[in-house]
Amino acid sequence: MTRIGNEKKMMIRNNILKVSKELFLTKGYDKTSTSEIAKAVGIAEGTIFNYFKTKAEIFLGIMSEDFCSLTPEELQEIEYSNGVVDIFMEFIEKSLKKIFILPKRVLIEMGIIVMNTAKSKPDVIKKMAAIDFKFMDQTMDIIRKLEQDGIIKDCDEKVFSELIYSAVMYDFLMYIYEKECSIEMAKKNLRKKLEFLCKGCL
Repeated sequence: MTRIGNEKKMMIRNNILKVSKELFLTKGYDKTSTSEIAKAVGIAEGTIFNYFKTKAEIFLGIMSEDFCSLTPEELQEIEYSNGVVDIFMEFIEKSLKKIFILPKRVLIEMGIIVMNTAKSKPDVIKKMAAIDFKFMDQTMDIIRKLEQDGIIKDCDEKVFSELIYSAVMYDFLMYIYEKECSIEMAKKNLRKKLEFLCKGCL
C-alpha cells in the first residue's frame, strides 16, 4: 500500500509541475494563482501545499527539471569523436534545450521571481545553486573522460568546469537581456569562448 501511495504522490506532484508550467507560459507567473493550478490539476488548493510550500517553490521545481543535468544515458550519447569544443557544445545544448524553448519574456520573469523570492527565502538560492552544481559536476565528468582518453592534457577539472559554467551563464544572460541577441548568436559567442578556454588543454 505504501508503494502505491508513493506512486500516487509522485503522479500528483508531476501533474502540479506540468499544469503550472503551462499556466505560467500562457498567463504569466504573477497572473497564475495556486487555486487555478489546483483546479486544473483536479485537487483541492490546500493539497498543493502538501507538495510545495509556495507558488515560488513550484516554479523552482519546474526550473530544476528544465535546467537539468543529463541522464547517464544522455551523457553516453555525446559524440566523443568530435572536436573538444563540439563535445562541450553538444553537452551544453542538451542541458539547456528545454530552457531555450521558452520565450525571452518568460526567462526574464524567471530571473525576477528567483531574486524576489530569495530576499525572504534564502533557501531559494541554495536550491538554484544545487542546479548549477549539477551542471558543473557533469562538466567535470566530461573533462575527466577527455583526459583519460588522451584528448586533452591533465588540468584542474574544477577550475575548468567553473570557467565553462561562467562562459555559459554570461552568454545566456546576454541572450535574455539583449533584444538583438538570438540563440544562434549566443551559441556563436559561447563557441568562441570555449575555443579560447580549450587552447590551453590541447
